[in-house]
Amino acid sequence: MALQAPRRRWPLWGAALVVLAGTTSTYAHWMRPEDIVAGLASDTQLRQRLGVIAVYIEPQLPRLLIIKVDRTRWEAASAETRTKLAEEWLETWRHNVPEGIVAVLDVATEQSVINFDGLGHARLRALAPMLTPSPQPSRSVSR
Repeated sequence: MALQAPRRRWPLWGAALVVLAGTTSTYAHWMRPEDIVAGLASDTQLRQRLGVIAVYIEPQLPRLLIIKVDRTRWEAASAETRTKLAEEWLETWRHNVPEGIVAVLDVATEQSVINFDGLGHARLRALAPMLTPSPQPSRSVSR
């Protein structure tokens, strides 16, 4: 009985390497959540033009990115700019954090300034008008 030489499996390994090499470009675009937060928090233009005050990951729910904005500067930007930017934030977060959630909140009231539908489309929320504190009448103290 003649012994057969083992078959070489190089073609299969070669195909596997080609597949893996093709997927590395996908993983190269992944960002760590901490890097996303750092990038948003350090963006001077976002702070000046749109009033981004704070950006952080909710410690009790790590898939939740919270972005707090100064309402006056936020509302000064066009509706198109605000919705487009919010959608980009959500898309980036969801791409890098499984089941990621983004909350854009007014820093003073903690109210959401954006709602997202199930497809990730942003809708501006109408908030109650900001109240300006009225000056308190001075009281004279008589003794």
